[in-house]
Amino acid sequence: MTAKSEQQRPRARESQRPRAARHAPRRVDLSSLPPVITVEEAAELLDVSRSAAYRAVTAGQIQAFKVGRKLKVPTAPLLRKLGV
Repeated sequence: MTAKSEQQRPRARESQRPRAARHAPRRVDLSSLPPVITVEEAAELLDVSRSAAYRAVTAGQIQAFKVGRKLKVPTAPLLRKLGV
């Protein structure tokens, strides 16, 4: 074995953002939201994972409709559900 093969390679980082920032919830100005948002954007607002948001849509907990192949979430019912 050579000395080069014994050295550990540096690990690739998931993201360039620091770890704490990667998991910190983002602040969203609720008054500037468009009339409809994606399920991914709704997940950010609710501070849940993308898959949890899709499960909530399937269960009828989050109102959504299809536009082509994409699911859209109306903002007004979502904000009412949040109590905003």
